Amino acid sequence: MSGRVTSGQLCEEALRAFDRLCEVERRRVEDGADLTPRQRNRRLLLERRARAAEWIVPVPLAETVLELIAAADRIEDPVLAHLWTDHLPVAVLSCLERRGIARRLADGDPFVASA
Repeated sequence: MSGRVTSGQLCEEALRAFDRLCEVERRRVEDGADLTPRQRNRRLLLERRARAAEWIVPVPLAETVLELIAAADRIEDPVLAHLWTDHLPVAVLSCLERRGIARRLADGDPFVASA
């Protein structure tokens, strides 16, 4: 991704990487056709953020998220994929939510608007 990157674009990329990690993780189990409840929960976190109000992500945060995604894309070990299906969504959202609370309220961010 080049130029200005939005929160939605990063979440979509994170979802793609997350889905790939789930496929790798499924190699550990014989009947691993569907997402586990844990995986569904983590995926839902990213989906909600992807559908929420978008904003331009500052370059340093976008670069961090893209590095996390690139690291996830290199994982081929099912045991490591199991760890990263927990780690990736939380780390990505942690980076994206580093905007200040005042800015998020002013932008009408639905994640804080109900607070």
